[in-house]
Amino acid sequence: MITPKSVIDEDGVRNQKNQITKTCAYHNCNETIVGMGKKKYCEEHQKKKYYGELYHKKYLKQEQDNDTNQIINHDFVYAVEEICHCACCGVDFVIKLLPRVYKYPKYCNEHVNEHKRNMYLKQRNKV
Repeated sequence: MITPKSVIDEDGVRNQKNQITKTCAYHNCNETIVGMGKKKYCEEHQKKKYYGELYHKKYLKQEQDNDTNQIINHDFVYAVEEICHCACCGVDFVIKLLPRVYKYPKYCNEHVNEHKRNMYLKQRNKV
């Protein structure tokens, strides 16, 4: 790693030696940054309006596990019970639909666990 050395000019101004040139880490920004290596974003993307987009959890990409869950869009104001079919064994099971909740299990209580689901499918294919 390059260690910076500060040099004092004739004017008394401290200049940094070994400055690094790199591009801004913000997506689709190709602006070059000249600095000591700690800067990650250009002057525009260091502003407060970009902070939420860069560092806040709700803006970060999160993987949605749609393999184990199903999304049921509804506009119920109160809790409603609904019958669903297990995607693994086809057994009917009851789900309670809650207001403002849209993510529900796709499998019955016996096959919620991935290991149990795999074992059931192996046994089913052998027979």
